[in-house]
Parts: sequence; C-alpha cells; structure tokens
Amino acid sequence: MHCRCFAAAVLSLLAMAGCTGKGNGGDAEWRNYSARFVRDKINTEAVLPDSVFGAHGDTVPGIRVMSMPGKVLFCVDVECGACLGKFHYWKEFARKFRIRHGKDAPVLAVVSSERAGYAARMVEENWGLDWIYDPGAAFIDCNDLEDDRFQAVLLDGGNVVRILGNPMFNESLGVLYENTLSRFLGE
Repeated sequence: MHCRCFAAAVLSLLAMAGCTGKGNGGDAEWRNYSARFVRDKINTEAVLPDSVFGAHGDTVPGIRVMSMPGKVLFCVDVECGACLGKFHYWKEFARKFRIRHGKDAPVLAVVSSERAGYAARMVEENWGLDWIYDPGAAFIDCNDLEDDRFQAVLLDGGNVVRILGNPMFNESLGVLYENTLSRFLGE
C-alpha cells in the first residue's frame, strides 16, 4: 500500500511536469507515456552494471551511499553543458536536506563521459560529493533511462526504485524526494 501511494504521487507529479525534451508536458501522449513508464519502473530493482565503478577505483560503486536505507542516484553526462546543471541542483538539494534534517542526504552522481580524466575534473569542479564513473552510460542503458526527465531515481535499501523522475523543473517532485528520503533515513 505504501509503495502504491508513492507511485500514485509520482505519476501525478510527472503528469504535471514541464517538458524539457520530446513531447509536451500538457500533451496527452506525454502523460500516457510517462505514466506507463513510471508504472513499469516503480518497485523494480535498479541495475548497477559491472562496468560502473567507484570514483577512486573501488570495486563496489559508491559503497557509502549504496549501503544507505534510502538514496538518490542521478545521471550526468559531463560532455553535455546543460547537464552540468544537475550538479548544482542536487548539491543544493543536499545542502538544504542537511539544514532541514540535520544529516547528510545520500546522493550519488552517476557520471558518464568517454574521458575519465575530464569526468573527474568536472566532478571536482562542479560536484565534490559522492559519485561513480560510468564511462559508457551503462546505468542509463541497463535501466532504460535514456529520457533525461527520468534520469534521477530514489532507491530503498534493496536498491528498489521508489521514485523516478528529474525534479529540476518540478518543485513538487523535489519535495517528494526530500520527504521520502527523510522517511527512509528514519525521521
């Protein structure tokens, strides 16, 4: 029941979301597509492909964040200038979360680039928090997240998708991420 409430909330929020890519936020085709997409992903386990490894060469990607009872993963292609804005959004999310809840928000950037050195430099300049390097965007491919509007997920302790969607342009979805993450972390 609890999971159905999350799914219903996310579906509602996505239907209200503005469009940053193909389709139109008020368009019936987009609403149908997004509702079906979210329904298919909610309550499924996220796939962390073997090719994704820790920022410091760890064999277990983002071990600190991935061991948390709730965490946010967002995808960033550092070759895309507009995508770098995701770092700012999620850094601000983490800062506000710390102020409001008195604890660190487990947020993990899944960074893709064909150039590892460039990726590391962009992360250092723009992020500075936990990240994993995904050279071929395998996380996006394995989880069918090609549409940028779905390249952020909130996972529970078993890495099951509980919220799906990019809240950068949807304040209500951002609030849902914060409230749900807070509940998973024991508040």
